[in-house]
Amino acid sequence: EDAGSSLPKNDEILAMQSRHGGDRLAPGEALEISGDMLIPSSGVEGTFTLLTTGPGQFRSASAFGPFGDSVVAVNGQYGAEVSDFYPHRRFENTELQMARLGNAIVGDWPEVFDTLEVTGESEVDGLKTIKIEAMAEGVDQPFTLHVDPATGNLRKADIWTFVPNLGPYPMEMFVDEPVAF
Repeated sequence: EDAGSSLPKNDEILAMQSRHGGDRLAPGEALEISGDMLIPSSGVEGTFTLLTTGPGQFRSASAFGPFGDSVVAVNGQYGAEVSDFYPHRRFENTELQMARLGNAIVGDWPEVFDTLEVTGESEVDGLKTIKIEAMAEGVDQPFTLHVDPATGNLRKADIWTFVPNLGPYPMEMFVDEPVAF
């Protein structure tokens, strides 16, 4: 039997994911997602906590130990960052797009990405996951989403973040179970 035939279809994964995204919160609800991050090219590790109250609204705090901390806030078409790495700054154009894409872990993926394709299986911390390649308009690099097939929850995301004077930079996010409240 072809291993690809046993993989869930895109619409099956998206139906599960849509039950957990920030876009599906009821009025007055919030969603917290946390986990670990790795910048593969440098080996720098950190943690993150992301809080959302609805579509396009989130605050993400990242801590990289002795390397510093960063807080990013996005509210629709506006975004800003306060960090130890750069002067306080507002996001525009590519930076805003990359901030929104990098935090797609809480969004409605079909609204964020132009293409989503189930491409295979992967393993994250001993858990078998479904691998989805995601592309967004204006971004040359694919995002790879590793999804728990039983729950639709994201377990890992291979993303690109925007670094001033360097451009897009790869990062791995290992995602804990979301907490709705």
